[in-house]
Amino acid sequence: MDINNLSKLKVPELKKELENRGFTKTAGLLKADLIEKLKSLLEDENNSTTTNTTTTPHTTTNNNIQPTQSIINNEQLEQNQQKQINNHDNKDNNKNNNNDIQNIPPPPPSEELPPPPPPSINNINENSIKMDVDIENKIIKEKVKEIFKSKEIEDEEKDKEEKVKNMLTENKNNEQIIIKPKEDIILSSTNNNSKDNNNNNNNKNNNNNNNNDNNNNKNNINEEKKRRIDDDDDDDDFDIATYKLKKKQIKTRKDCPYLDTVNRDVLDFDFEKVCSVSFHNHNVYACLVCGKYFQGKSQDSHANYHCLQMDHHVFINLKTQQIYCLPDDYEVIDSSLDDIKYLLNPTFTNEQIKELDRNTKLSRALDDSKYLPGIVGLNNIKNTAYVNVIIQSLARIPTIRNFLLNVDNIKNNKSPLVQTLSELLRKIWNPKNFKAQVSPHELLQAIQNSSQKRFNIRESSDPLDFLPWFLNTLHKDLGGTKQPNSSIIYKAFSGEIQVSTDKPIPKSLDDDSSDDDDDNKMKEDIENKKSKIKYSNSISKQPFLFLTLDLPPKPVFKDDQDKSIIPQIPLFNLLAKYDGTTETILPNGEIKKYEILSLPKYLILCVKRFSKNNFFVEKEPTIVNFPIKNLDLNDYLPPGSPKSKFNLLATIKHEGDPNSGNYSVYINHKGNDKWFEMHDLSIKETMPQLIAVSECFFLIYEKIN
Repeated sequence: MDINNLSKLKVPELKKELENRGFTKTAGLLKADLIEKLKSLLEDENNSTTTNTTTTPHTTTNNNIQPTQSIINNEQLEQNQQKQINNHDNKDNNKNNNNDIQNIPPPPPSEELPPPPPPSINNINENSIKMDVDIENKIIKEKVKEIFKSKEIEDEEKDKEEKVKNMLTENKNNEQIIIKPKEDIILSSTNNNSKDNNNNNNNKNNNNNNNNDNNNNKNNINEEKKRRIDDDDDDDDFDIATYKLKKKQIKTRKDCPYLDTVNRDVLDFDFEKVCSVSFHNHNVYACLVCGKYFQGKSQDSHANYHCLQMDHHVFINLKTQQIYCLPDDYEVIDSSLDDIKYLLNPTFTNEQIKELDRNTKLSRALDDSKYLPGIVGLNNIKNTAYVNVIIQSLARIPTIRNFLLNVDNIKNNKSPLVQTLSELLRKIWNPKNFKAQVSPHELLQAIQNSSQKRFNIRESSDPLDFLPWFLNTLHKDLGGTKQPNSSIIYKAFSGEIQVSTDKPIPKSLDDDSSDDDDDNKMKEDIENKKSKIKYSNSISKQPFLFLTLDLPPKPVFKDDQDKSIIPQIPLFNLLAKYDGTTETILPNGEIKKYEILSLPKYLILCVKRFSKNNFFVEKEPTIVNFPIKNLDLNDYLPPGSPKSKFNLLATIKHEGDPNSGNYSVYINHKGNDKWFEMHDLSIKETMPQLIAVSECFFLIYEKIN
């Protein structure tokens, strides 16, 4: 076959030619590799044929055809013979120094082994392939033996050190022990009898010189193996323990070369802190380059895989706020990263909390937008506007806000609802936010879990149903009881009313039977019937967190003018329900009277605008006229009660249809005495006159000292 025409052959033809010549490992090879391998085999065949024609059939000195095993055996024999000659020379020198005259016979001459017969030309390729595999296996076995021998040597050295320490404790002759790592232990005596002992030991040492000479070569080989192991620490798999020790020594660094890759624009710590791959919330790290969450930072962790795949190296622990550089796994200490740590977990001192209501300084976000701390929009996550307006209103109440902003007050509380609410309020009042809005995602998750999906993220609900559940759940999670002032919720909102209830007494059976027979009694006047009904009266005192106000019913018939006019009613007409004389008739026939005994520091008034029946939900659009400042409620308190006036802090309104309307909140900032209208992420300043003519749903007042 012509070597120059191999490129014209196809891949299957090349593989067949190689298999015919004993080379079977053709799978996965490219055409160029097959051509080179076939060329080498053809050249070997040509060389073998030329040598066979030039040499006689009896000659066996052809080195090109001899296998590599015979060459290796000859080299090993020559090295062993040289070692024997050196050992005999050393013995002669030792015996001459000791004046021992002995005739040492010379070493026997090295007999050259006859070379093996040359293999046949057809089996040359197969033998060479087998020899290559055998050599590779021997090299692997030698490396494994070196690994185990090095570990055995280390164990022996440790045993020697322990023996020396034991000898130190048991030594009674004040012996000085000199310990050198990886060398022999030399004991030198300081007593007067040391010279005699040394003379007696000389003969023993001379007799043992031969054994020491034989062991020197072994020690030299072991030292060379140790040096190789030390040089290959980073590449070999068997030295993982020393690699981990070296990693532990490097704990912190201040000169991380990857700090310029940190991207603050993508950082958002408002969402649930779970791994984006495993969905676990334990030991989660955030990538400061792309903002994604990953679990762990070990070699087999998701964070480490993300580091190697995406070349992102800087991560922060979402629980401890420690920043690490992977895969080197050292902690980064740099003051330029303090703003990221504060964004993850903002904290406030008592002095900073006191100055919140007085602050008028604007803060600047990363996108160069300005915002006022506390006046921050909340993201609407699929029909959660009813939660956003309640949270924005509670964030204006100093008693609750100041308590939850101080982390020391809740550090031992394990309630997810309390912890997430505290974190959200701290982010709302954070003056170092990267953005001018916050997402309540974690709080919504806690609300959904605590309410057993009564308040779902994807479904809209009535704030009148959500507020009492939310306040009562917070009261219980904060350790509150039925006693007054047992929690911060009761201290802020708890008041007391007196309820007088008149229950109707059912008629006797005789009266019922007579009524069935007489049809004329069915035509009696309704007022006469009421006068004949007997009631049982009961009076009780009850605490309250907010007061509900009932709007008057709509007129049944309207003319054209009435349809175009929106009715209005003063707030004091609705508060007449709590003067102690106005009767409220319930559907079951009970008659109740309410009287306010004490008012809380923060008064919540709820206007019932929605009414449900069997077919649909109806909204009452009546406008309630209420004062913004100096609401006087002394007329609704019993005589002798302290005077109380209230200023408006926040009000919630509803616009649109009952099923598809929008909730928004008006809040007052005490620092500049300005009013802001907040609807999810939208924030705009408004006039106080427009607040009084809105369809208010909740009114939150603060008592004036």
